[in-house]
Amino acid sequence: MNSPSPRVHLREVKSDPGAVGDDVYQGVGAYLRAARIRAGLDEREAAKEINIRLSQLRAIEAGRFYELPGLTYAQGFIRAYAQALQLDVDAMLQRFKEESEKPRRQPLIFPAPTPAGRLPSFRTVVMSLLLAAVVYGGYLQWTRNERRPAPSVDPVPARLAPLATTPDA
Repeated sequence: MNSPSPRVHLREVKSDPGAVGDDVYQGVGAYLRAARIRAGLDEREAAKEINIRLSQLRAIEAGRFYELPGLTYAQGFIRAYAQALQLDVDAMLQRFKEESEKPRRQPLIFPAPTPAGRLPSFRTVVMSLLLAAVVYGGYLQWTRNERRPAPSVDPVPARLAPLATTPDA
């Protein structure tokens, strides 16, 4: 921010004039957003000014502090944001601490149940049994060939017998 503006107290900052309804976020982020708009800064300028990502600035302004890297970072971001907007830093941090200590009710999201399976058709069962029988028959045939004894070797002729024996050492 180039031009200094007078320091604004937290109670003087009004929420977004376009916001309606009871479920609209009204916390410290909403005050920061309203002050930013009143100061004439868009989101990108404000994010650049305090050196944070645009997604983090939007998370602060929407009160989604769980999207920030951690509580310490969130406090630092809010401190820098309040200083850049020349707001009461201590009041903003106190409001943030009070807001972040409140238990949040997050909706429970349950996985969708898987559709109930149906029994396989008669045809599938018969084909599976036939395939199993063929595989088992092939296995039996293959192992039967392995059980045959190896062919025996003819005895050594008598004239070669002295050459076939090895002398004892």
